[in-house]
This record gives sequence, C-alpha cells and structure tokens, in this order.
Amino acid sequence: MPEVARLLAVVPRHSPSGIRDLAVLEVLYSTGVRRAELLGLNLPDLRLSESMLYVMGKGSKERVVPLGKAATEALQRYLAESRPILAKGDHQALFVSASHGGRLSVDEIMPVIRDYAKQARIKKKVNLHLFRHTCATHLLRGGADLRCIQTLLGHSELSTTAIYTRVDLTDLKRTLKKCHPREKDDSQPAG
Repeated sequence: MPEVARLLAVVPRHSPSGIRDLAVLEVLYSTGVRRAELLGLNLPDLRLSESMLYVMGKGSKERVVPLGKAATEALQRYLAESRPILAKGDHQALFVSASHGGRLSVDEIMPVIRDYAKQARIKKKVNLHLFRHTCATHLLRGGADLRCIQTLLGHSELSTTAIYTRVDLTDLKRTLKKCHPREKDDSQPAG
C-alpha cells in the first residue's frame, strides 16, 4: 500500500492530463481491470451514480465491477473538469488522449505512469498489470473471499485467481506470531 499511496500522491491534480491520469490509476487500483478492459471503456460503460463499471472482458464476457470511493470521486472530477477539455470530436471513449483527443492508448499512458513511479521512488518495474495484481493482493490481505476476487477480476477458473494467495515470508511470520497458540502465551502448553 505505501507504494501505491506514494504513486498516487505524485500525480498532479491541477492539469487536465493529471486529473485524467489520477482517474486512470484509481480505476486500475480499485477494480483490477485488465489493460485492454481499461482502455476499451466507453462512457456508457460507466454508471457513476451506482459506482459501477460494465466491463467487456476476455472472451467477450461482460461483468459488472464496483468502483471504490476514491475511484468514483476521481472519475467524477475527470468527467467534469478534464475530459471536456481533452476530448476532440464526438466519440465514446472514457479515457482520452491529451495529444489527439481520441481514445487513450497504452503507448501514451505507460511512459507517464513510469515517470510517476520514478518520481515516487518506486524501484520495481511498473506496468498496468501490476495494478491488477496489487488490487487483488490487497483485497486478499484485507480478508476478501477468493471467489469474490475471482469475480472482480473476471477469471473463469479459481486456479487463475489462486496465484494471489502466494504469501511472502514476512506475512507468514506475522501470521504465525499472531495466530499460533505457542506464540500467544508461552506459559500454556499447546494442545
């Protein structure tokens, strides 16, 4: 979470493209949508009053994805203040390019996100899939049910979602110390 917070903190909030970038990042982190799903979103796919996105996933499978509060607020601001300035022509793309006003592409957004990561002093390689992974991992660590995460991510098989259950050693040690009876009270024998 600290890396995500640092990344979001460096995004400028006073330019049309910065407002758009914040909305993009908040949607990625809140929903875990795939790169193609994000960039393929159209205005009618957004139900802002319900804080929902209608996403066309792999295999043309549609799913409904809830938006978190921060993502909803970032989208509201983007639609009110930024998109009207950036968009050129009458098209339905939700996220639009600052340079040509049409649908935002991965080639346009990735250099910007990598620059934000550099400003935030994030050492790992940042890509759009990392937000999907981070969303799922943070939900799992927060106690979300694996089946709910599966539905959110649009995985057809639970085994695909299960990759997020890999636990690092620090989490394992913390859990052992917190949950194991011998770690809680050394004066009582286990069993």
